[in-house]
Amino acid sequence: MPSRAALAKAISFMTGTVMLMILWQVVRFCQGDIGAPGFDQFVSMLRATLGTQIPVDSASNPIDMAVGWFYRAMYTMGGIGTWVFIAMTVSSIGSATARIIEVGYTQYLVDCKEAQEEDRRIAQIEAARERRNELRRIRLESKKSRESFGFGTFFLGVVIGMLF
Repeated sequence: MPSRAALAKAISFMTGTVMLMILWQVVRFCQGDIGAPGFDQFVSMLRATLGTQIPVDSASNPIDMAVGWFYRAMYTMGGIGTWVFIAMTVSSIGSATARIIEVGYTQYLVDCKEAQEEDRRIAQIEAARERRNELRRIRLESKKSRESFGFGTFFLGVVIGMLF
């Protein structure tokens, strides 16, 4: 029986291979060979709900051409995003599975909790840094406004003094 570490490495390797295979589907999608799962159904549902037909190859009207071009661009970006999302999901599940097999489920949960606490600590440090920067910015702005207020007051006093 193979060791847990070897099995985890094999799962990691297979996860990477499957992720690359899924990312290859982006190329096939851009070539028009396949669609995007879930996204094609969403587009069909949207067309049925709105009752509209998107002009894709209409060269008679410049507005229709622009709408068709925009639709194709959004469809392409949505399809690429769908395939990349699926690949990242497979990668995340595979790496979690490999880690669980390597260290066990209870240790995996402990590791996840420690990572969350570390992320929370880093977020608190970043929030404190942002507050300090904001206070520094406010202090500098108030210093600038006090300096300009003093000159404005002096100038106004000189003008009023010349009138009397």
